[in-house]
Amino acid sequence: MTASAQLARVGNNLNQVARVLNSGGHAEYADDVMARVLRAAARVEAAAIELARR
Repeated sequence: MTASAQLARVGNNLNQVARVLNSGGHAEYADDVMARVLRAAARVEAAAIELARR
């Protein structure tokens, strides 16, 4: 799966969590979504660094 597709998926999940929380709801899966966002961002950053070194 491409990095942009992964980021789009986690971004969508993050938007869903924000929508629920902003409407006063509770998102039990918020911690999982944040962990996925951070992992995806770290992978993209590592890839960008690797490309910059070439």
